Amino acid sequence: MKMCSLSNALICDAARITVEAVLQLDAAGLTVREVQIQGRKPLVRIDPPPSASFIKGALRRRITQGGVRRTVYASLFHGATIEWEISEPRGAQAVFA
Repeated sequence: MKMCSLSNALICDAARITVEAVLQLDAAGLTVREVQIQGRKPLVRIDPPPSASFIKGALRRRITQGGVRRTVYASLFHGATIEWEISEPRGAQAVFA
C-alpha cells in the first residue's frame, strides 16, 4: 500500500483510525450509521449500544423540543469519537433513535 504524502498524512491517519474503529464496532455487534473525517479525530455515529455494552459514554448535549428529550452521548473508541443519540418523550419510557 502506498504511503500518503505529508500534506495528506492527517487525513490518511484519520481514515485508518476510522476503519479500525468501524471494524471493532462491527465485531462487537454494533451498527455504524455515519462516519465523518474532519481533522485529527474522526467521528463515528452508531445506533445506541445495549445498556450492558462495554461502551460507556459521557453526556455531550441534551435538547428538549416538542415534548421529546434528545440526549447525545459520546465516547472515545480506538482513537475515534463515537456518538449515539437516545430520544425519549417526556414522561414516557425511552425510544431509541
